Formats: sequence, C-alpha cells, structure tokens
Amino acid sequence: MVDAAELAGATAPAPRLFDVVQPAAYDVAMLNQLGIASRGVSSEEARAAFAGRYLYNDMPGELDRYNAERTFAATRVDINAVLRVTNAYVGGLGVPQQAAAASQALSQAADRYMTLSQASSVDPAAFRQYLESNPQEQETLAQIQRLEALLADMRSLGLPAVEYRQARARLLSSIASDKLPMEVLARTLKGS
Repeated sequence: MVDAAELAGATAPAPRLFDVVQPAAYDVAMLNQLGIASRGVSSEEARAAFAGRYLYNDMPGELDRYNAERTFAATRVDINAVLRVTNAYVGGLGVPQQAAAASQALSQAADRYMTLSQASSVDPAAFRQYLESNPQEQETLAQIQRLEALLADMRSLGLPAVEYRQARARLLSSIASDKLPMEVLARTLKGS
C-alpha cells in the first residue's frame, strides 16, 4: 500500500503519445491541369487554422461576380477525394498525348457518324446512340464513359454548380474539336 508521503512525491511518467499527423500536399497544379482552377491555403487561412478557425473564403467579393471565373481552395475538400479525381485524370487524359489521342478519336468518330447519317453537324443524342450501337466505336464509347466517370468524380468534390460548369468546360475544351465542339461533347455525355 502507498502512503501519503510517497504519493505526494510521485511524478507522472512521460506521455507515450506521439504526433503522427502528416499533412498531405494537394497537387494544385494537377487540379489546374484537370480544369479545376485551384489554389492552396492562403497565409491568412493558415494562421486562422492554427487559432482553431478553419474557414475558407474563395467566393467572389461582389454578388454580381458570382458567375465570374472562380478559384477553388483545394484544401477545403478531403485529400482522398482530390487524389481519386487526379488519379482518374492522370489515368485517362493527364498526359498531353492522351488528351490529343482522345480528341482525335472523338473527332474521327464524329466524322464517321456525320458521313453515315449524312449530317453537317453532330446531334448529341444520335451520336451517343451511334457510339453505343456500333461495335467499331467501342473504344470511343469507352473514352466517353471514362470522361463521364471523371466528371462524376469531379462533381463528388462538392464544387458549387458554377465552379463545376467552369471546370467541366475547361476539361472538355481540351479534347473538343471542330467536328465535336465542346458544347456538343458535353451534351453527348450522360450525367454531365
């Protein structure tokens, strides 16, 4: 049994806890390449986070500029969601040769569609039906489906509608062509 004198002189053992939190870096350059105009944390936001406030201010300063080009504070979203989107992008379009190949394949498919349907432009719904029903267009359809999945992942980041539309437009314009303009490509995709 321990008496009061021994207890009074006792010292607590050193804590065995170690800080194992490793901050993850957001690849802002990759998000920008993907079409999501992004930025890291500002010095003011970083200081506020140390004080216990974790508030991002990436909204335009004036109401009439709500639809203007927006910059997304990348760190306002879970790092795993950002990594999933950037990895999907790198796997499908992240290298310039991949984007050029996707653009060329989509343009050639649009050209074949216009030749077969004797059309002067692409009707998005009819073009989608052509891709789905024509066995020789399965790779082009797979590219369309990868774009749809990538856009669904982008949407899962929780971007406000205006930021999502801007990011989608930047992404699709990188693979659009004269035969398949960005607006037509966007309407060809399901759920975009």
